[in-house]
Amino acid sequence: MEKKNNLDEINLRRYRKNLTLSGQGYIAFSVWTCMKLFMIYTMRREDMQSLIDAVNVESYDEVAQTFVFVTVVVVLSLIALTSVLVHVGIGISAIKYSCGTKKKRGFLVAAGFFMILNIIGIPGYFINPKTGLDTIIASVSVDLTLAYILFDMIYCTGKIRKIQQSASEEEQ
Repeated sequence: MEKKNNLDEINLRRYRKNLTLSGQGYIAFSVWTCMKLFMIYTMRREDMQSLIDAVNVESYDEVAQTFVFVTVVVVLSLIALTSVLVHVGIGISAIKYSCGTKKKRGFLVAAGFFMILNIIGIPGYFINPKTGLDTIIASVSVDLTLAYILFDMIYCTGKIRKIQQSASEEEQ
C-alpha cells in the first residue's frame, strides 16, 4: 500500500522549493548589482569624475593622475566583488539549508539586514532624483522584488524549521 503524503510533507516540499528559488533569485540579484555598479561608474562620467575630483588630481603630474584613477577603479571593483560574494554566499546558504545540507541559519541575519537596508533606501529615489521617472520606477520595482525575495527567504526558513521541529516531536 502506498504511503500518502501528509500536509506537513507537502508544505515542507513547498517551503524548501520556495527557499531554493529565493536563494537563486538572490544570486541573480548579485549579478545585477555588479552590473549596475559597473554601469554607474562607467556610463555616468560625472559620478566617476566626482570621485576622482575629491582627491584634487589637477595638482599632480600625469603619472600620479593615472595612479589615482587606477586606484579608484580597483577600490570600486573590490567593493563590487565583495558585494557579489556576500550576496552569493547568502543565496548559496539558503539553497543549502533548503536541501538539508546546512543546519545553521546565520544567513538569515544578513538577509534581514539587507532587507531592512533595501526598504530604508527606497525613499531615496524620490528625495533627490537624478534620473527620469521611468528609471526610478524600474529601480523601485527591483528593490521591492529584492525585499520580497529576502522576506520569502526568512519566512520559508522559519516554516521549514517549525515543520521539522513538529515532525521530530511526533517521532518521539
